[in-house]
Amino acid sequence: MKPRWHIPLQRRTARLLVLGLALLVVGATLVIGVVTLRQRTAATCTTCTPVVAPASSETSGASAVTTSSSRAKPASGASKTRTPGTAQKQAGRTAPSGTPGGSAAKPAPSPGASASTPAPKPAPAPAPAPVPAATVTISIDCRTVPSVGMILSARSVTLRAGDTVYAVLQRACSSAGIALDTAQYPGSGVYIRGIGGVSERAHGPLSGWLYSVNGAFAGVGCSNYSVSAGDVIVFRYTCNGGSDVGR
Repeated sequence: MKPRWHIPLQRRTARLLVLGLALLVVGATLVIGVVTLRQRTAATCTTCTPVVAPASSETSGASAVTTSSSRAKPASGASKTRTPGTAQKQAGRTAPSGTPGGSAAKPAPSPGASASTPAPKPAPAPAPAPVPAATVTISIDCRTVPSVGMILSARSVTLRAGDTVYAVLQRACSSAGIALDTAQYPGSGVYIRGIGGVSERAHGPLSGWLYSVNGAFAGVGCSNYSVSAGDVIVFRYTCNGGSDVGR
């Protein structure tokens, strides 16, 4: 009689085969898991930010240190030892920031950066003051007739090119609403017969209008007398041929 623990050889062989296949499956699963873990770790290391050590005058070169897992395989090109020439090229640069936003710090300005700063522009020159317009002064005096008095007090009139005494009188009377009574004589020009309703010979046979420029009575018609800037024109009514107005 065979013992109860005795198992035929064929059954034991079958069980060993099944156990071996199970071990192979477990081993293959472990290998696949390790490979997958390494691939994920390598992909993560490619995004790691290298930290560049500051250049030192006592060392011959600078080394780059990468922050990654001690178990993971470093990504290709993630860590390099820089030669002295490379360290000189990278002088003045800072390592990019590894913040989640991905913002990189601005490079430090080089020693000669301040020299390229443009000079401030000079203040613009003030605009020239406007030149005042040239003017003349004119007044109409009829105080020799007390009931009339001053017809037009002294006022400034802007001078125009080619202006005469008559042209200035016309513009002054037009702006003040004063009536003019004139006559045209060949060779003598315009003759003033009346201003503001006061006519010649209305107050005697020698009454009429005279004019002066800068205090001097003129001997020509008012349309023939050219005026200049600053001239003072006065029309006066005389009742006695000019003797009562200073002629």
